[in-house]
Amino acid sequence: MTINELERFLETLTLSEKHRAFKGFEVDLKGNLNPTRLLNEIFWAKQEWLNIEEFFERYVRLCYRDLKREFAKESAALGVKFGSHLAARLYRTQIGFLTEYHCAMLCEEVFAPEGFAVRRSPDLDRVGVDIQLVRAAECYNLHIFVDSPRAWKFRREKRLEKSSNQEQGTHIDFPYQVRSGCIHSLRLLSNGFGVYRREYVEHLKCKILSGQCSGIQAESVDCKRGLIFSKEI
Repeated sequence: MTINELERFLETLTLSEKHRAFKGFEVDLKGNLNPTRLLNEIFWAKQEWLNIEEFFERYVRLCYRDLKREFAKESAALGVKFGSHLAARLYRTQIGFLTEYHCAMLCEEVFAPEGFAVRRSPDLDRVGVDIQLVRAAECYNLHIFVDSPRAWKFRREKRLEKSSNQEQGTHIDFPYQVRSGCIHSLRLLSNGFGVYRREYVEHLKCKILSGQCSGIQAESVDCKRGLIFSKEI
């Protein structure tokens, strides 16, 4: 699949605001219950392109019984709205996964001419790495998330808990902005699905090739200057 074909698929997805109201099932889903594991299997390994509703149905068919048993207390607390909260959780996970998937393909187009291999896998995901860029002895681990105070707080906690940044190599926070007007703002497709801009990935490439990413990274992205490291502060 090419990146243009991927974007055509993303434009077929029906995005909905209804899930915003349901955030009551944000538990840590591990092992076979981890929806990212299933997304990797379906999209990355099998190249099977399920829409939002189809993925929800697949996950429920495979995981619902174990999910209800593992999280009986949480399920009981949510009552008849448990399904709505689960659907919202899976919706956000799938949208985030596909944004990351698109970014990985964009990185392949931008970094391959420089001799980099672009990697992503369930094993990398388990250690908190979304995309890995490798060239000879160089290794850069990208962490993708929305540029918001809540997301930065979560990212900081992961580093402090040492559950992230354990993979060998340089770790780079590569967040995206949902509002327009910034270097890291998402580009919106015809249906409103947001994807990384090529200019932002090219910006990252320039930082890496110039050696600037070896410094300590600021916990913010400047709308005009982009990614900032200690050597530039």
